[in-house]
Amino acid sequence: MIKKQLLLVCPLLLLASAAWGLPLCMTNSLNVYTANDANTYACTLDGFTFSNFHYSSPSGLPTEALVDVTPTTDSAGDVGFFFQGAFTAGAGTSSDAILSYQILAATPVITGSSVALNSFGATGSGASASIVEGICTTAPSGSGACLPASNAYSLDVYDNADHPPAVQNASVVFGTAASTVYVTKNIVEVGGSGSATISEFENTIQTSGGGGTTGGGTPEPASLLTMGSGMIAFSMLLRKKLRKN
Repeated sequence: MIKKQLLLVCPLLLLASAAWGLPLCMTNSLNVYTANDANTYACTLDGFTFSNFHYSSPSGLPTEALVDVTPTTDSAGDVGFFFQGAFTAGAGTSSDAILSYQILAATPVITGSSVALNSFGATGSGASASIVEGICTTAPSGSGACLPASNAYSLDVYDNADHPPAVQNASVVFGTAASTVYVTKNIVEVGGSGSATISEFENTIQTSGGGGTTGGGTPEPASLLTMGSGMIAFSMLLRKKLRKN
């Protein structure tokens, strides 16, 4: 009986060790998340895996090395990131940046997504600052289309100097809970006769369980460390008992 218990413990230890391979999402510059455009970085946050980060800015404002990424988790089960950088455009100019990444859960617990402008502004005729976000709850096709179309969602937040007030927050509830979400956001500033800027915005997902860990996502390294340590201690006690017997 004891030998059987020991055999059950060993696979759990191996599973915990494998999950430790991914780092915890930490505050870093965006070029760390994109792995300097290699798109090979992945990390975990509250039981979810974030990966395939890609960033491009044809106008060069700002470079990914000058964008800070800060993970966020709240009691409501919102999990995601704050992005901080000088997304700006002066009079008569414009800037455009595209940011995308993938979110993975172990089971279909992701029920929605939201985006918020936290620090922004647009002044002068023709000035605007906006984020248009496309969301796909299945893997996009080779052409980038979300199939079926029912799995595609869109969010739009903006400050338009000619048409106030600003729309600062937007969210969507998915028709069906998802285990994989692909996010692509287009961040655009048009200076018009004045200027436009987005200094900070937030992107989060919501879950059916009120949090990634309760929804059945991959356990975080800290939790696995505690679990793994307990199992190691238990296996050592079993070995001692086996030797005595």
